[in-house]
Formats: sequence, structure tokens, C-alpha cells
Amino acid sequence: MNTKGELNRSVVKTKKSLSDSLLNLAQSKPISQISVKELTEMADVNRSTFYFHYQDVNAILKELEDQFFEDFMVALETLDTQPLSFLKVLMSCISNNMKLCKALLSTNGDISFILKLSQVVDQKFSALWLEKIPSIKADELNIVNSFLFGGVVIAIRTWVLNENREPEDQFVKILSKMIIDGICPVLSQWREN
Repeated sequence: MNTKGELNRSVVKTKKSLSDSLLNLAQSKPISQISVKELTEMADVNRSTFYFHYQDVNAILKELEDQFFEDFMVALETLDTQPLSFLKVLMSCISNNMKLCKALLSTNGDISFILKLSQVVDQKFSALWLEKIPSIKADELNIVNSFLFGGVVIAIRTWVLNENREPEDQFVKILSKMIIDGICPVLSQWREN
């Protein structure tokens, strides 16, 4: 007879097997093309068990993304508004969820993940720029953040998908230097105008 703890461990094990299988399959094909049948076969989970926990394959992906962003937002709560601090937290979350990020940032990935990440980066950096340059206009702020996010996300994507990537702390230093030495001097001119 299963105790409640054993039952919970079974659920956790089943969900982990399904999640891992989804991320493995996503390495070779778009998530939208992964069927419940092939997922359950790879995970060695009965289809009825799958449907007990999830409505479809996208529900697993949503659960993984939601957990990523929940962890990320909790980590951000304690931060100051410095680019280096923000990038350290972001890259730590990415490193801790490398398999998920590889799947979502690959050509087989999920654009909604990138859009949601964009919103978080936009909010954090908007606060930073507004603190440093209160006179910056909303349209200027949107352009700066779009430019910044485009560069940061492509750099992160390149780093994540590169099997021979440099260490995380070195990558964070490079990104931070590009922001501080690149965008910050341009933004400081807004203060003067």
C-alpha cells in the first residue's frame, strides 16, 4: 500500500520522466510536432497516466516555463538595479535550467518563452534607466530596451547552444561590460540634453 509520500514521489518521478523526454525530443524536432504517443513511449509512461496529469504536450512545456519564471522572479526580488546583478541572476537561472533553455531557445523552440523573457528584461531595465535618467521619454526607453534585449537574448542564445561555451561568470562579465561601456554612455547623453 502506497503512503502519501510514496504516491507524491511517484507523481514527481512520472512528471520528471515526461519533462525530460519532452526536452530530449525537442532537441531534434519542434515541440509543436511532438505527439503524446511518442512522448509517452519515450518516457515509458502510460497514455492514461499522461492525461491524468496533462491536457497535452504544451501543458508540460507551460509548467516548465512557469517554474523557470517563478524561480527567476523570486531571485530578482532581492536585487538592486545594477546590470551585473541582474545578469548574474538571469544566467544562474538559465544555467540551472540548461536543458529547458536549450530546447526553448533552439530553432525548435518556443517564441512565447522569448517574449516572456523579453517582458521581464524590459521591466527590470526600464526601472534601471528611469532611475538613472528620469527625463527619458517612453518611446526612447522602448527603443533602448528593444535594442538591449535583442542583443542580450541573441548573445544568451548563442551561449546556451554552444557546447564549448565559456564559463558563466566570464559570459556575464562580457555582457555587463557591453551594457555598461556601450549603452550606458549613450544614455548618459540623455541626461545632458
